Amino acid sequence: METKKVWKTYKNISLIQKMDKICFPDEETPLIGKREYHWWIVYLDKVPIAYAGAREYLSFFFLTRVGVLPEYRGNGIQKMLIASRVDFSKSLNIREVITYTSKCNSFSISNLKLIGFEIWKEQILNFGDDFLYWKLLV
Repeated sequence: METKKVWKTYKNISLIQKMDKICFPDEETPLIGKREYHWWIVYLDKVPIAYAGAREYLSFFFLTRVGVLPEYRGNGIQKMLIASRVDFSKSLNIREVITYTSKCNSFSISNLKLIGFEIWKEQILNFGDDFLYWKLLV
């Protein structure tokens, strides 16, 4: 398995958008294609099987969208993408990494805990998913 950092480029945006529609058929995100986001793609035998995004801010690095194609889930790919983005934040000299999950997303919660993230705050919504915000100091 090979993870490629595709940086801030539009070259691979259509590929990421196609994978996103497979991973999240009932959702759409405006993040894909925005210039300020970094993107990673995971390949298995030259076939793209997952992607992840992140954005750098002045004082922290924000992990966003992760998609793993359904047939490849359960193989540690999301955890690997979390670790890759945390490592990248270190290369930028950014020592605080932040992300969020739905309280119902047990797989993401487990992977974040394994990497060392801790709950920073909760957001309780009256109309849907409640969210957990996570922080890691690196």
